[in-house]
Amino acid sequence: MVQIYLNNPSVGEVECLAITEADTWMTPIIQYMVLGICKSEEEKTMTQQCAMYTMINQHLYGKGYSSRY
Repeated sequence: MVQIYLNNPSVGEVECLAITEADTWMTPIIQYMVLGICKSEEEKTMTQQCAMYTMINQHLYGKGYSSRY
């Protein structure tokens, strides 16, 4: 017989890991585009960087040569 019937489960309690979102390279760009928040010394470079991206449904997309946005 291939099947074995166990009296106790072979796996203990169900473990769940919490996922936390860490800051990525996109975080300052998204904050500037959505909330307008950035450090005063970075404002010029931030506006130049934001010109290369667009936000669609809360996702950041890079603008390309053939991009419609």
